[in-house]
Amino acid sequence: MKRWIRCLASFLVIGLLLSILPVSALAASMSYTDKYGTWTYQVEADGSITILGCQNTKKNIVIPSVLDGKPVRRLGDGLFRNNDTITAVIIPHGVTQIGANVFSGCAKLEQIDLPSSLVSIGDEAFSECTKLTSLYIPSSVTDIGNGVFKDNPQLKVTCAIDSAAAAYLEKNRTELGSYTLIEV
Repeated sequence: MKRWIRCLASFLVIGLLLSILPVSALAASMSYTDKYGTWTYQVEADGSITILGCQNTKKNIVIPSVLDGKPVRRLGDGLFRNNDTITAVIIPHGVTQIGANVFSGCAKLEQIDLPSSLVSIGDEAFSECTKLTSLYIPSSVTDIGNGVFKDNPQLKVTCAIDSAAAAYLEKNRTELGSYTLIEV
């Protein structure tokens, strides 16, 4: 009888492990190499891509808009954090989210182009980017995390008067050098 219970328990454990396996396979990261570096990414449940990492030696980066035939929608937390190489980044149209700390500590970053598709900027996304002197936040941005521009005394941010970015800047004036509100 005990042998039968052990066999049944073993089959149940194996069945449980096999049922979890497909979920784990979906969350696995993949990689793609282009002239800007090797991108690590994952495919989300909605079929879009989140870029998780980038190994590069280039100063100027163009983030891909499509990987593996799927649209890039999110830049994952800490993607370029403390990167001491990049000076300019172009984020393609279609990206909707910049995760927390994506550019935090990128001391040589001087220019970044944000797409009009952008909706969300995570906590401290541009903190300690001491060479970044100007940045335009599109009106499409409706969600801005905490400390996004922390420790950027040279940075001048431009955004629409009635935008979420304007409200954020009014509330967090001490994070950056100055800001300009424009009529859009």
